[in-house]
Amino acid sequence: MGEEPGVAKFYICEHKASSSLIFPDLSSKWLTLKAKILGFAPNYLYVESQVVVTTVDQVVEENSTESMYLLKIDTEGAELDVIEGAFKSLQLGIIRNIQLEYHHSDLRRDDMKEIFSLLSGYKHQKSIKHNFGSMTEEFFR
Repeated sequence: MGEEPGVAKFYICEHKASSSLIFPDLSSKWLTLKAKILGFAPNYLYVESQVVVTTVDQVVEENSTESMYLLKIDTEGAELDVIEGAFKSLQLGIIRNIQLEYHHSDLRRDDMKEIFSLLSGYKHQKSIKHNFGSMTEEFFR
């Protein structure tokens, strides 16, 4: 899922858990530590590929979806893009609840201010911190 339909670069991480449409900051302290643990240099952790991208709005339209109870977003830094690609569905109130994973690290861009702005019609219910790393689950209703 992304901001608009098409073909996009996808960065596949050697350890799979950090693959994303958003290229990481190779000078990131988080990435430097992760690369050291895995035994790779940061610039060898990611391989570029091409993927077909769709949007939430496109899926909603193609399936004539009138209501969606939960949109779960875990896209390793591309959360804002997914939300922007769901703009029409959000405006129409089709999506009732949103849960997204947020990384508090320097690996990728920090879009939380923009995300909160785009989701201003939703109440931020709560943040739940993961037991590992610096991640939280953010809930909107």
